[in-house]
Amino acid sequence: MKIFSLRRLTAIVTAVLGTAIIGLAILATQLGIDHNNVWGPRRLALLAIGVLLLFLSALLLSYERVSSCFDNWKKRIGGFSSYLTGVVLDSCIVRLFVGYISKFKTRFRAAIYAIPFVKFLVKKFGDLIPRITRSFRNSPVIQYLSASKERKAKIGSWSLFAVIVLTYVWLVSVGRWTDWPGTTDYYEMLANALHHGQAHLMIDPDPRLLELSDPYDYEARKHIPIPWDVVLYEGKFYLYWGPAPGLILAGLRLFIPVEIGDEYLVFGFVTGFLFFSVLLILAIWRDLFQDSPWWIVIPGVLVAGFVNPMPWLLTRPAVYEVAISSGQFFLVAGIYWAFTALRSAKPVKWRLILMSICWALAVGSRITLVIAISFMICMVWFRIFGKTLKVRTIHTGIWTMVALMAPLVLGAIGLGWYNHVRFGSMVEFGFRYSLTLENYYQRYGITLSNSYIVHNLYNYLANSLRILPVFPFVKPIWGKHNIWFFNIWAPEHYHVEQMAGILITTPYIWFAGISILIMLRKIFSGSSAQSSVGGDPRTIANGASEKWLITALIGAFVLEFFPLLIFLYVTMRYLADFIPTLVLLSTVGSYQSYKITSKRKASHRLFITILALTVLISALLGFLLSVTGYDARFENLNPELFERIERLLTW
Repeated sequence: MKIFSLRRLTAIVTAVLGTAIIGLAILATQLGIDHNNVWGPRRLALLAIGVLLLFLSALLLSYERVSSCFDNWKKRIGGFSSYLTGVVLDSCIVRLFVGYISKFKTRFRAAIYAIPFVKFLVKKFGDLIPRITRSFRNSPVIQYLSASKERKAKIGSWSLFAVIVLTYVWLVSVGRWTDWPGTTDYYEMLANALHHGQAHLMIDPDPRLLELSDPYDYEARKHIPIPWDVVLYEGKFYLYWGPAPGLILAGLRLFIPVEIGDEYLVFGFVTGFLFFSVLLILAIWRDLFQDSPWWIVIPGVLVAGFVNPMPWLLTRPAVYEVAISSGQFFLVAGIYWAFTALRSAKPVKWRLILMSICWALAVGSRITLVIAISFMICMVWFRIFGKTLKVRTIHTGIWTMVALMAPLVLGAIGLGWYNHVRFGSMVEFGFRYSLTLENYYQRYGITLSNSYIVHNLYNYLANSLRILPVFPFVKPIWGKHNIWFFNIWAPEHYHVEQMAGILITTPYIWFAGISILIMLRKIFSGSSAQSSVGGDPRTIANGASEKWLITALIGAFVLEFFPLLIFLYVTMRYLADFIPTLVLLSTVGSYQSYKITSKRKASHRLFITILALTVLISALLGFLLSVTGYDARFENLNPELFERIERLLTW
């Protein structure tokens, strides 16, 4: 028995939101939002939005009546249209015109074929093209490639993967392909230090820096050369970024005795992220949505590869981007191993071990992921115990949990020990001792605050773009200190850089809302409980896996996004801390949308159109924004190529 239909639930939420907005407009002065009693254009616009939402809510609640009225008018208009069409098409003028056109086509074709040269071509090559087409279709290679939907999906996805990786090479090399401009080598320095058995970098601070009473004050040290944004603690330099990439690089140095700059690490981690994204997108389609056509996987792969800011990371591949891309690579890899490990009746232990290792390395790369990964671990626990309780194998479940937790516990101990060796505390990462513009040593309390939430939400979600008349046609603008609609100013120390809101640059993420709405519908309608009684076992298992996956992705996205909302600093690269999970959730939403609309022709066509537009806009804007990047590297490092492209695309 349904508690609420999805339509009624949406109507109630819309009505509450509309009422709240109207109340906000009316009570703006009392709430301290507007200090002027005069109703300006912003308050009037706010009131209009609230009234519009209430009107939309009323339409949703009276849907049956409106729909019936609409169908009535549709039948009348259809009848009149049929009558009008019949009258026009049956008229003697139209029949005469159609007959004339038919005779003209016949005579024209006969005249063309009467030309000797055309006769020769038809005689010699008339049957050649159909024969070549038939031979191509019947060739063993084409027969093999088109043997199954799964094979087509794999070939299409991995072919697109190869194209995207080539684009990555073009971006990171600023169009030079083989000559990659260098950026930073911080992780190479950390790997060198770890290789020599120490946690601090093998460079000594300038003695003048150590003589300062407060070396963290930028004005006091600005004339002293230092590696930018490193940590200074007790006369030694450290890095506050996660050590996992440096540990991996130290291991690679045993086999590859060459220096590897941060640009190569960013390229490797972004490519690795895309690799596991393709694997996961294919696995979700194969296991849960194989009734859908094979091409439905292509939009997800394309957006995962080009979504802003993943290509953006490649156009300024420095130490900051290494930590972020490494964290996302290991996070998505862990999600893939978790999903595939839990698909069978008994969890696959070796996949759970790989999942655990990946998530330990993700936290070791980007500590802000620890909350999201803790939630994901809890989701895996519940799934494992749910499976073991059904088959009454508690003993097996305990050993499975040991396999799951061992790498994570070892990773946590290792990270705590690394911090203790450096700063004497297992939970100190050194950010407060960083040598940057802000003196965090004196003002560490300003780094996290709920006073940043409103401005961070606006900047991450809705900050606009700058449109250009020439290539690359779009550029990000700096984030906002003032939310103009409410006239709310951020704290003085709030810091913004270039930012483009994801609701503008990535419309594909609206499909994530489909997954969320379907999840809410199942919760409020009780459909999960109903379907589990007397249903097909495979359908029930797929439904449980789908529900688990959506819940895990929603929770991970929210918990990845939350630390950024209370942080004082906004910049484009931080979008990469949560956008991959959101794209995966949106891909699941696109699969579900295809399934829902497949039985309704008009709705299905609308879905295909919206999917194509959102995918193309998201991928194109992600690529064009990356051409600019933080430092406009294409314009500065390869101006000849940039000018050629600019001239080519100017009209």
